[in-house]
Amino acid sequence: MDPLSLLAVFIVGIIASFMGNFAGGGGGLISVPLLIFLGLPPNVAVATNKFGALGVCSTAIYKFSKAKKINFKAAVPFVIIS
Repeated sequence: MDPLSLLAVFIVGIIASFMGNFAGGGGGLISVPLLIFLGLPPNVAVATNKFGALGVCSTAIYKFSKAKKINFKAAVPFVIIS
């Protein structure tokens, strides 16, 4: 990717993250189409978005578990179902 495309991905990524955090999700509605527009195949664009979400979710799980806000007995069945 050329530097201008990388800058566009960075800026749109920040905007999508802000909107996703502010509205409670949905940042992928902005970032995935941009990645596809920049030439990534759709499956790679979706996987890239999901990989970023994995980091956000991992951090949230760590912080909530450290604050003793997760009831693991109730969470485990839902994790298995999902």
